[in-house]
Amino acid sequence: MLGLVLSVGITLPQPISPTARGLPSGYAINSHGCVVATLGPSAYARHLMREGKLPPKTPAPPTASRMTQLYGFTAYPGVYDSQVAHYYDDLGDKQRAVTFYRRALAKIGNENVSAGSIDVIRLRLSILLFRLHKVAEAKAHWRILVSRRSKFENIPDEGTREALRQRFHEALKQYALSPPPYNQVSFGESGAEYNLQRGLNAAARGDLTKGGQLLEYSLECSPFFQVPRLALGVIEAVKNDFTTARHEWLATLEGYDPAPDSGVTIAQYDAIYLLLKFD
Repeated sequence: MLGLVLSVGITLPQPISPTARGLPSGYAINSHGCVVATLGPSAYARHLMREGKLPPKTPAPPTASRMTQLYGFTAYPGVYDSQVAHYYDDLGDKQRAVTFYRRALAKIGNENVSAGSIDVIRLRLSILLFRLHKVAEAKAHWRILVSRRSKFENIPDEGTREALRQRFHEALKQYALSPPPYNQVSFGESGAEYNLQRGLNAAARGDLTKGGQLLEYSLECSPFFQVPRLALGVIEAVKNDFTTARHEWLATLEGYDPAPDSGVTIAQYDAIYLLLKFD
């Protein structure tokens, strides 16, 4: 049985549940507090595409002529390679995606591309490498990412600093008090933010079972939400199950934040630090 240290006198943020008032037609709130579509899956996908919230699936790799039109292929061959890599990544062709991501990184540093965009390419490559059991190469990319970014931003955040000290219960309290930043509008509208705070509060008070369940509800609302994945990994670390914890932290890297120009997020940098520490 785990020895849990319960918080005394800790004041945690109050979760704010989503409301059905003002929801557009075709949406409802389910029993877990998630905003869901009441249309069928295919009809819902068409509905999202009409609203511009879901891009059509790329039918083929981007052609050189199309990339010239969009980006200036002759001037930016690294951008072209990164787009092709992303295409194969989406298809699940890991080996081919790795080849094009490597080509992109070899070229793109000399092109007019933001450092954040290059970091995202490096992150995507590192995930594939780890999945292909090329762990040493993946870690090399992670070290580059955190070394460069730590010069400009205070990472990791305080919750993850506690986890790196193996003070996992304290890390969960810190996450509850101040989780890594995320797009509160998007995740708030889906109900994911509501369940995130509920789950973090439960975990901070020592109820890891309920906390884990509520964090899973958060992912039910928004499967790509990074912060609940990060916290689920810490809950597994409390149990000394670092195999499952690493699974959750790698899934954190695979999520995304729909905020414009979010690049690599704080939660993803946190997960990188934890993977480097506990792998």
